[in-house]
Amino acid sequence: SRPGTWSGATLKSELLSAIGFTRGLSYSEAFMKIDKNKILPSTATDLRNHAEEALRVKKTGRHQKLTEEETQRLVHELEVNQIELETQNAALRQTRDELENTLEKYTDLYDFALVGYFSLNRKGCISSVNLKGAGLLGVERAKLLSKRFEQFVTKKSRSDFDNFFATIFTSNVKKVCEVTLLNKGNLPLTVQIEAVADVSGQECRLALIDITTRKQAEEALVESEEHLYRLAEMAVDAIIMVDDNERVTFCNASAEVLFGFNAAEIIGENFHTLFIPEQMRTKASLGFEQFRQQGTGPLIGKRAEVTALRKDGTQFPLELSITAQNIKGKWHAIGIMRDITDRKQLETAIQDAREYAENIVETVREPMVVLDSELKILTANLSFYDTFKVTPEATIGNFIYDLGNRQWDIPQLRRLFEEILPFDTVLNGYEVEHDFLDIGRKTILLNARQIFREKIGSHIILLAMEDITERKKLENEIQDAREFAENIVETVREPLVVLDSELKILTANHSFYDVFKVTPEATIGNFIYDVGNRQWDIPKLRVLFEEILPHDTELNGYEVEHNFQGIGRKTILLNARQIFRENIGSHIILLAMEDITDRKLLEAEIQDAREYAEDIVETVREPLVVLNSELKILTANHSFYETFKVTPEDTIGNFIYDLGNRQWDIPKLRVLVEEILPLDTVINGYEVDHDFLDIGRKI
Repeated sequence: SRPGTWSGATLKSELLSAIGFTRGLSYSEAFMKIDKNKILPSTATDLRNHAEEALRVKKTGRHQKLTEEETQRLVHELEVNQIELETQNAALRQTRDELENTLEKYTDLYDFALVGYFSLNRKGCISSVNLKGAGLLGVERAKLLSKRFEQFVTKKSRSDFDNFFATIFTSNVKKVCEVTLLNKGNLPLTVQIEAVADVSGQECRLALIDITTRKQAEEALVESEEHLYRLAEMAVDAIIMVDDNERVTFCNASAEVLFGFNAAEIIGENFHTLFIPEQMRTKASLGFEQFRQQGTGPLIGKRAEVTALRKDGTQFPLELSITAQNIKGKWHAIGIMRDITDRKQLETAIQDAREYAENIVETVREPMVVLDSELKILTANLSFYDTFKVTPEATIGNFIYDLGNRQWDIPQLRRLFEEILPFDTVLNGYEVEHDFLDIGRKTILLNARQIFREKIGSHIILLAMEDITERKKLENEIQDAREFAENIVETVREPLVVLDSELKILTANHSFYDVFKVTPEATIGNFIYDVGNRQWDIPKLRVLFEEILPHDTELNGYEVEHNFQGIGRKTILLNARQIFRENIGSHIILLAMEDITDRKLLEAEIQDAREYAEDIVETVREPLVVLNSELKILTANHSFYETFKVTPEDTIGNFIYDLGNRQWDIPKLRVLVEEILPLDTVINGYEVDHDFLDIGRKI
């Protein structure tokens, strides 16, 4: 470019130099410090001064007068130069505007990032911070500058942070650590810090990610696992866990009962050798090899029926559900098992009955007989013979009552012929139930027509029969099932509602009305979201109905927290089942609710109490241990480890007598634990004198 002008590259270089990231300034602050007069000297005043100075120098050095041609050429050159300068000046202004926009954009990206960003000098003082970082600490950004970052780190994490900070400037490699911070409200906040030193080596950049929720989730997971372990012990179904070597690592009490072994005989043994019949073990082991490598197999994630082996050698049908669990890179199997011997027998009986009924439907038409006015049989069809196991020879010409050794002499049938038909010529749906000698008890639906035959002056009776024995039985079963289901709905203590496919409430139990203070009139037939002045229009409930249940027909333990207008804030645990009704081609939703508000509060209080007790144990200066009923050590404080020169690994879970190579097997200690404490729950000042191997004689 011409002297006195600035190219776009020169302007950009000057801007970046002026920004000066190592000074700890934000983009907007850096831009305000740019010397714009230095970058853009082409303002009207500056250009005028430059031009006059250049003209003065030229006049001083010129000794001869210009010709007219030279004067015109000079004027032309000046005009061209003026246009070039104006063009360059416009380009520079455009470049300046673009850079200002870019700086503003990156300033916004920095300030409004979802991650907290800090710049610290070598002393650990904050030189810059974005809005998210200030929000994490709960302090205004301006008040954080020059503050030592470590003052916002809890005492428990300060040592870890100091060690971490000392390593940042030792290399250009990114460092990572987790610490707990205190914000303005003194609330603990767990963050993950990623840090790296800048190129100058005088400052470092910190990125803070809030992982409080994740840490809380991890703690909740541990508690949940303990809860699940207790539930497994209480479960009615047998539960067994097998490692990648086919060895049993866990079994509950129901498994002991199911297979006839005690836990000591099961734990550590080969699952297939113990519970699978010999003729099936080879196939089972081959399938387990695939599971060991990939965590998959023909039985994984499915409910299957297999043959199992009891301790006494008897085989029995077993319903088995297996789930794969990856623990530290190795596949473990969790099996839930149930003895289905009774169910299989019932299924066999039901299948036999079903096949019998289907054969009847396929092979027999509706039985029908024609009677004369004296109730003698004029004719009968093949279905009648086949159904009631009679022959034409033993039927035609005989009284209806005399058929089959008078099996048809039925009181209800006599009433039909002798009392009803004389007055009603047509009768439909007359039901007769009778125990036939050869074919068993039957319920028959009769349609009767009395037809007068004018030619001979008498009448005949057409009698059509439908065997509704199975249908009546099914109707009774359905009625029983319906009453049973309705009684369940009304009996369960938890609130329960039944919804149709449009999320309208079909029915609800008394507990639902009582807990949520609504009436049947304001509930039945309404959308679930509209109940209680739309108090049930809860976002998490919409997620359940509109996003989860369309894909999963069953969901357990779905937690919803909501502030109900009349009953206050509640935490509700939902179990949902979507059932398809084939007869009408639609589905219903069963929604059971459990109010766990008090339980959640109690869990929080228990956790606080546990932490309080643990803090007490750690705080007391004297050695202190806590034993369970089997005299195994549950916990011990630091003073105990320090005084008696033992480690937590050698202490927790061991018998008190086994500590320190059985140095604690002291007669007076046994007297205290085994003779005195069973009678006195509190004893003070009990003196024990003993010579410990590592620390000498102690009283």
